[in-house]
Amino acid sequence: MPVPTLAALLSVCFLVFIVALATYVALKMFGMRVSLEKRSYATIEQFIDQFGSEVGLPGRKLHDAFFAKLSQASFSGPVGGRAARLSFETEDADGRDLEVPVAKFAVACESVPQLTVSVKGLLGTLSRALGLAPTALTSGDRAFDDRYALETLEPGRAKVELAKPAFREAIESVFAHYKLSQLELARGEIVAHVPVKDLSPDHYRRLLERLATLARTIDEIVVKVAPGELTNARCGYCHETIAADAEDILACETCSTVTHKACRAELGRCPVAGCEGKPAQKTRVRG
Repeated sequence: MPVPTLAALLSVCFLVFIVALATYVALKMFGMRVSLEKRSYATIEQFIDQFGSEVGLPGRKLHDAFFAKLSQASFSGPVGGRAARLSFETEDADGRDLEVPVAKFAVACESVPQLTVSVKGLLGTLSRALGLAPTALTSGDRAFDDRYALETLEPGRAKVELAKPAFREAIESVFAHYKLSQLELARGEIVAHVPVKDLSPDHYRRLLERLATLARTIDEIVVKVAPGELTNARCGYCHETIAADAEDILACETCSTVTHKACRAELGRCPVAGCEGKPAQKTRVRG
């Protein structure tokens, strides 16, 4: 049997090297691509740049990886006057041993109670019916409670908010327009989890804007007035007394000065001298 010559061995090594290099380059080029459903991007940087422009939020790469992933990107910026962020991760599909890509939409909300809302699945409904699941939190609205599963670590505070029709309606509005797997209210923000497959390109910005609206509903300014001091609650512009059940009241987001809605519209700014006069929010006066 002939002994391989040095030239033959070098040729084989060179061929192996070329094949390995070609395989690496092919994998690298393939691995650099990022797919968001039917859309594909050549690199994670291109995805961050183009997708960030679409949703109107600057993006950044969180870390490096051999194979590009959606979870490498994060987008953040103001939406509806509130801090917002958008990121991606994988989560277990409901009732299946399968992980699916999920988009997480978060909007700042200062007065948020700790609460998790999800649409009741068949498995969860059967578990509760058989007494295999913990007693669920309820809002008192049967139609709402039949549709949504509620979990909280602050039952007292969550029940107060859930008792408000506007609060429940705002939550239902988000679920009605988008296929959320979960809505989290905690740590000063609202976070919506939505499977990427259920989102179209125009959904991303619109969902963030809807969450900003929900945050404003939750953060509705409440001016507390002691029962014996209701006569001292006056409009900061016309100085008329404000009734405890008044509905046409606004409060400045900067200094909380209360005014009638019509007075604010007439003046066009906060009546307090030197106040920046940021947009007001709907307010109730409580005794």
